[in-house]
Amino acid sequence: MKKEKNIFCVVIIICFLALILWLFLGWLVWDIQKEKVTTTGIHFTISSLKSLRNFLSNSQSQIEMIENQFVDKEMTVEFIEKIESAARQAGIVLKITSAQDIPDVIISYTSEGHFRSLMQFQILVENLPYKLFFNKFSFYKKEVVANDELWLIESIVKLESVK
Repeated sequence: MKKEKNIFCVVIIICFLALILWLFLGWLVWDIQKEKVTTTGIHFTISSLKSLRNFLSNSQSQIEMIENQFVDKEMTVEFIEKIESAARQAGIVLKITSAQDIPDVIISYTSEGHFRSLMQFQILVENLPYKLFFNKFSFYKKEVVANDELWLIESIVKLESVK
């Protein structure tokens, strides 16, 4: 009986140790799963931060591109210089009659020359790297001197945006 009692105690102790080992393994698996979720959360956060940085850098470049489309007051002089450059290139006489930069950049000018040169000038102005709106555009013959016709353009141009 004593032998059976000893065997019974040993079996109980082994079962108790097995239960403790099973509980420990269960706790270990639970802890690993919890760490895995936390690690996945950290990875998700890091991934989100990277995507947020990419989004912000892309947004910044798009914002700069949009800002470059708008006209500011400093562009008035640059715009006039480009019109004058086009006039020199076409070989015509250009007179800027007025320039306004508040609230919009609006330039008034008259140009005088041969028909072909004035047409070339107009093409050069229209091909400037700006979106333009012609409030007024008059094209007429000024005078004829010794079979030489001089033409005149009167224009009012509003600078809408940069192309």
